[in-house]
Amino acid sequence: MPWEPNLSYRSELVRQYNQAMKAVAEAEKLKFVDLFNLLPPEYIRTLADGVHPDAAGHAMIFNLVKDVLK
Repeated sequence: MPWEPNLSYRSELVRQYNQAMKAVAEAEKLKFVDLFNLLPPEYIRTLADGVHPDAAGHAMIFNLVKDVLK
């Protein structure tokens, strides 16, 4: 399936799923890395197929996760 640049990976369903995961993590006293809200807008340019990050995108994710897990 070709990438549709007019579609957003930040859809309302993804936002709702993110909120649900955050609520479960808080209820279970688990750390939660809120990538949905933490990744900068330029992150979308690292999505070669519109969904999966390239090396630069993975580096952004790594740095956010690393900071939370310190």
